[in-house]
Amino acid sequence: MIILVKRIGVALFFILLFVWISQHLKGLEAEKTKNGDTTVSFNWHAILMSVSFLLFMGEGVFAFRQGNGVKLEPGHADRPFRKNVHMVSMGLAIVSGAVGLALIGVNHNDHGFANFYSVHSWFGVATLGLVALQFVVGFYFFWWTKAHQDLKKRLIPFHRIGGQMIFFAGLCTMALGIFEKQTFISKGLGNWSASSMWAGALALLLLPLAMLMGFAFAIPFEADFVPIAASPADRLDR
Repeated sequence: MIILVKRIGVALFFILLFVWISQHLKGLEAEKTKNGDTTVSFNWHAILMSVSFLLFMGEGVFAFRQGNGVKLEPGHADRPFRKNVHMVSMGLAIVSGAVGLALIGVNHNDHGFANFYSVHSWFGVATLGLVALQFVVGFYFFWWTKAHQDLKKRLIPFHRIGGQMIFFAGLCTMALGIFEKQTFISKGLGNWSASSMWAGALALLLLPLAMLMGFAFAIPFEADFVPIAASPADRLDR
């Protein structure tokens, strides 16, 4: 159930994002530069980075969870399939993020804007780099080399917790990006313009999404392994 609620929240975010872009930010049409040429729309960056961090990473980090949020036990029949879903989702997150990063570079260069001067851009590059590093480590030790079980058991907690931390860093990066865009909008249209308020609503939606996903991460992994008839003392011992 909690995974379904998470997906509904993510779907709502993308609906609001597309409405904001289409109604207030001129959609995805090419932008005109000062010299009369055209360049790729900035809005592609916002979409692709949201798809990377919120959609693909959001699915990837929960790939091994059941609908109630409890992790699939070792040996479960679905684990090989979920492992593929996890790997593909994270790979797509890197591709989407890299393309989004490249497009904003093209947009800035064509407009004559500076690159990588803001906290948002620093967070974005650092987070995307960590995603790539996490993917390489996971692919090498858990997929390519088929590492020894003892080594995998030692690495899994770091890989799992590291992935969760990177995911939340991605949400922080998104919030910083929306705030930065809202600042530019407010300078031109005013602090209380519809476009500025829409941006604020989008950023605010990330907060309950982050809280919901944090709660899902906190659901005990052991829930499936503790017998229902076990006494409270037995549960504590485990």
